[in-house]
Amino acid sequence: MAEAVNMNLAWGATEKVAGLADNRIYSLGLGHQCPRCLDTPNVKSGPEYLLLEKKLCDNDITESHGIYIRKEDEPKVPKANFPFFDESMQLKAMQFHRGDKYYLRGKGWKKFAREKMLDIGDTVKIFALRCQSCEEIRGCMIKAYKKVNALTFDVHG
Repeated sequence: MAEAVNMNLAWGATEKVAGLADNRIYSLGLGHQCPRCLDTPNVKSGPEYLLLEKKLCDNDITESHGIYIRKEDEPKVPKANFPFFDESMQLKAMQFHRGDKYYLRGKGWKKFAREKMLDIGDTVKIFALRCQSCEEIRGCMIKAYKKVNALTFDVHG
């Protein structure tokens, strides 16, 4: 398996690609509190909350309406639309869309792909952001991993 470097932690620190997500607490801020736990604006994420891992293909990048989600991966994706954030907790205009095919799409996808300079063969991972109190999904985090030769790098802008 390829090694990955989480560039948010330290240059040169390596971890396995499949487990590359930190157990962290994030604040969704005002207006995004959990409806069950009104006093809890915090969510948590970690490797155990990985919903989807997608190696990007040509259709995901060029003339893209979004990331195509394979039929066998559809059950991994939440049925309801939740807000999408990047690692900096910047809100991204993306949502899951079912039509003839199933996509993660929106204006935010093209901007995210451009900001992260994503290309064919790079990987994106989508993690659930769960309420710190009740564990319900309150959002999704999308992370980009840039493939460079045999290594994959966590891209955080």
